[in-house]
Amino acid sequence: MQFSRYCNLTLVWTRRLAALRGRDDSALNHSMNVSLLASAQASALGLEEKLVRQISIAGLMHDIGKSTLPDSLVQKTPRLSATELRLLSSHTVEGSRILLRTQGSDGLEAIVAAEHHQPWTQEPHLASQLVAIADAFDGIRSLRPFSDRSALRMALRFMLKGLRQRLNPWLVQRYCVMCGMSLPGAVVELTSGARARVVAN
Repeated sequence: MQFSRYCNLTLVWTRRLAALRGRDDSALNHSMNVSLLASAQASALGLEEKLVRQISIAGLMHDIGKSTLPDSLVQKTPRLSATELRLLSSHTVEGSRILLRTQGSDGLEAIVAAEHHQPWTQEPHLASQLVAIADAFDGIRSLRPFSDRSALRMALRFMLKGLRQRLNPWLVQRYCVMCGMSLPGAVVELTSGARARVVAN
């Protein structure tokens, strides 16, 4: 990354992430978690180091559009109305606009900001799909902290079964393997229908 681009993006990160943190530390923590989880997936897939770094940045910035929304909407916990849902969903477009205005941005951050809630069947960028998986996992994790391995496996199973229309099933399976969903000694069923015993993760 060129030094001038790094400086420009850092300025945007600082201002926008500070705006998110000013409302709620959990928003900043979520962005950091998504960044780490998405880049871990990218690395596990064997992607080039440069792309892994870009995905890490994109994960950090994926929800930056929420900094333009009213506090009352971002922090609301009861069920949202249809109008509120439409307004909240606009954070993807707003985030993309913010990042496209950033001098020196190569566009991947903006693409991920725009696409991270798109169903995988619409063929979003691979980076967007990885960030979407990390985003969903951290959202589930925040609802129920994983105090043990069984709770972690339950969350991963929910992603495999309940989010198959939105998340790429193959990438979710790879994510589950990365997280160590099946412990050594566990008996699993392969896609061929055969049964096998896990030796190591």
